[in-house]
Amino acid sequence: MRKILIIVLCLFYYINSEASSDNVKLQVDTNGAKAMLNVLKAIHDKKDYDEIESLLNEVLALPEYEICKARYKESKPPITLSQYRNFILSISKGKPVTKNNIRLKNALPFYLTAIENLNKFYTALEQFNAIPDSLYQKAIDRASEWSIKNDTHKKFNFYLLIDWSCGVYLYSNKQSENIVFGLLRIYDKSLHFFDKEGKLNSKRVIYTLAHELNHAFGTVPEKFSNLPRDSKEKMFFDFIWPAIYEGIAIKCCQNGETLISTKIYPDEYSDVTGENPTWNHFLKKSQSIFKHANKFLLEIINGKFESYKEYDNQFMKYWWWSSGEYSKGKQFDKPRYYYLGAEMIGIIYQAFGKNMVLEIRKKPLMFIPIFNKALKKLKPENYRKYLFDEKIVNTLEKWNNNM
Repeated sequence: MRKILIIVLCLFYYINSEASSDNVKLQVDTNGAKAMLNVLKAIHDKKDYDEIESLLNEVLALPEYEICKARYKESKPPITLSQYRNFILSISKGKPVTKNNIRLKNALPFYLTAIENLNKFYTALEQFNAIPDSLYQKAIDRASEWSIKNDTHKKFNFYLLIDWSCGVYLYSNKQSENIVFGLLRIYDKSLHFFDKEGKLNSKRVIYTLAHELNHAFGTVPEKFSNLPRDSKEKMFFDFIWPAIYEGIAIKCCQNGETLISTKIYPDEYSDVTGENPTWNHFLKKSQSIFKHANKFLLEIINGKFESYKEYDNQFMKYWWWSSGEYSKGKQFDKPRYYYLGAEMIGIIYQAFGKNMVLEIRKKPLMFIPIFNKALKKLKPENYRKYLFDEKIVNTLEKWNNNM
């Protein structure tokens, strides 16, 4: 199913108290998911290997799966087209091969579940197709509310796919901004996309879409786009900028819950809560996450990492999604910096309001200094354990003045 919405929306410049409106084109396309479900059905029905291989090759040649090819070529760890193709074909033989790729290893149970429950996934596809245009409008409204950038006549594709690694993400190319929603994880009980009666939680879908759209509405401030690769400033920015934009997307667009700060919209649905096992773990380990952030940023400022590679290796050990488990054998489905950013954004909003949150997107080096001021203003229980070291604050204020 393919439908196009031409939506007029207002992107508010809260800092300057001005407003403008622009046409945004959102194309919702679920054809890719149906095509790959048909491949999984052929595997379930034990069709001939050659027939499955031919059908798979046709699907992987579709333009929407070119997005998966490009996205996972750049990911950590990468998944090549050949790896993914062999992965699916090995499932058809009854002997799945992941080649120790953690992405494919984590995705495998979702593929096997889909093959054994195809009717549920075809039904889910029908329910996605029934989501009204008005809800997609709400996603864009929420995303634009927390943006400062005026993206004129921008085109967005919202693809429902059998994503290679079962993810949800934004991927940009020269033609458009592409939001991929991986169908296979929707029956993961921890994600709550369906209620007990099997009805799709359309709010969950729309809030997730708002999260990804918000990323598309914001760009890296120009002065930070060409920092020397091995510089302290580059290492700091590459740590804190994702925490800012993921923090805004979770706390503001998805109305996420955090330990200290209140919800942005107290009476509305919250899309990220302790019902998710990974997020519940982060809530319980909140102080530890902030302690690690403080230590990591001091190491950057003190020059511990002589090269960007050293910094990146240390980052991957604690902050990346594959760096831990919420229980034995249960991998995180979000990185720790998502929680760090969401809590910090919530504290800043609670202390200083929306304008300051949007200002942070323009002046990311002030994220931590403003956060410390917000904490000192609010003085929540045990707040001193969340404060960043004054050396970090002073260094960042100096960098901000000099850039």
